[in-house]
Amino acid sequence: MFFFVAAASKDLPLVLALVMVILLALSYFVFPGLLIRFYRSRNVRLTFESRDPRSYWIEQLPMPILVLAILYLFYLIVLHVPILFNGVFPLFGVFLFGLQGIVLLDVSIMVLACLIWGTLERKTWAWRGSLVGTGD
Repeated sequence: MFFFVAAASKDLPLVLALVMVILLALSYFVFPGLLIRFYRSRNVRLTFESRDPRSYWIEQLPMPILVLAILYLFYLIVLHVPILFNGVFPLFGVFLFGLQGIVLLDVSIMVLACLIWGTLERKTWAWRGSLVGTGD
């Protein structure tokens, strides 16, 4: 965002623009790659294993399931925001407000919580429910 604001300004020196583009490229491509490489290295893994040799349930989950559950969790949190806007809930092209919207938001939040649990437990109904719920 800072880059776009600075690029829209009238008096932006070329050197500053180039430095910003380089820093932007580093922050999105190089730094994350270096961090992933560092944290996946053998020495880091051995350090963590020596400090805490126990295995936790979350480590046994495949990465796609964990990512999907985290995305559902963020969606669950975001579903609380429309409650602040008089409970607005879109339902097939119609916006419901007030108590009706809040009730439907609450139902959606509870269904999403069940989908998170079912996804982490690798239940078939959760996969089917996620297809229906996300419209994929």
